[in-house]
Amino acid sequence: MRGFLVSMLLLCGTFLFASPALNSASVEPPATADCSSFVSFLENEEMLLSYTASLGESCVTIETTLFFDDAGMATEKDADGNALWDFGYQVMESSGQCVLASTGSGCGVQVLSFNNDNTALTLTADGEDASLTPVAENTDNWGIFQTYAILNEGSSDAYYAGGANPDNIHPAFGGVDLGNFSSSETLTLNGGEIKTYKNNAANVCGGNIQYRVYLDGATPGSFSAIALGFSADLGSGDQKWSTTDAGIDLLGGLTLGDYTLEVYWDADGDTNGGCGYTNTENNSGANYSASFSLVSYGCTDAAACNYDASATADDSSCESLSCAGCTDSNYAEYDAAATIDDGSCLTTDIYNETANSYHLTIAEAI
Repeated sequence: MRGFLVSMLLLCGTFLFASPALNSASVEPPATADCSSFVSFLENEEMLLSYTASLGESCVTIETTLFFDDAGMATEKDADGNALWDFGYQVMESSGQCVLASTGSGCGVQVLSFNNDNTALTLTADGEDASLTPVAENTDNWGIFQTYAILNEGSSDAYYAGGANPDNIHPAFGGVDLGNFSSSETLTLNGGEIKTYKNNAANVCGGNIQYRVYLDGATPGSFSAIALGFSADLGSGDQKWSTTDAGIDLLGGLTLGDYTLEVYWDADGDTNGGCGYTNTENNSGANYSASFSLVSYGCTDAAACNYDASATADDSSCESLSCAGCTDSNYAEYDAAATIDDGSCLTTDIYNETANSYHLTIAEAI
């Protein structure tokens, strides 16, 4: 009930927390306000709402937990994380200031501002303040203790180990050069695997391998997730989560060049037995990267008969026989199609205009 009253204080302006004076006499507000930073701060975050109220001659601090999703709904939760009730909310501009408002009729609004170090929001109405502070994620007593990325280069799946407790069987993913691939070859991300632990009342609900591919020197795009489903109970609270059939074609749509495949892993869980918090295995934020190149195979030796100017990787096909012959037009053996002289020029063929005859000379073989 106390949490319900606090939410009413926040969003519907009852008691002392009523309709605010939106403009300050000492500060002239701008004509419009950019409220995007407040939206980003609230969306998909669990917040602790704290409000100090007068109760007779005493002051009491009332607190409750609210989760603001990215679809305009807020949920009040009890101490165990159970939902108590939902209500609509919106962040909007009003008279040059950003306000938090309920979508319910007849409710007041609260002026939004960041605290001094931008770690919390202050809500003000009629000279009274409340605060919204992000709740620290419940990531103790559970987490990830081993990770793998699963790649297929055309034959069978290969497991590459992440940085958490790598074994001595599988190669490390970080820093590996996967090699050259043509557009007709295969490089597939088939999924990944995480092994998780949980102690006491903690819970693990699932996980993901997050990946992105980008051309070296280009600005990386956003990560895509492959969900890892429950695979096995390993005992003592340990579990395995994996996906082996994602079939992500990593070469599709790429142009020739050198590329980076960057990955990290995350798990969803909660210290108190629920879900909704995230633990990551991401190399302390640096993630794990492998390299590969998309190439066009061919002969890259400009002196070879079958030189391919469009080739970016040599395929050992260069040969010097099909275009070999006598390249000197002063010899009878001259071959106009030859581009490589093979030493077959032996007989000079000189025309004597006065005698109207040819004089043949056999060159001495070397």
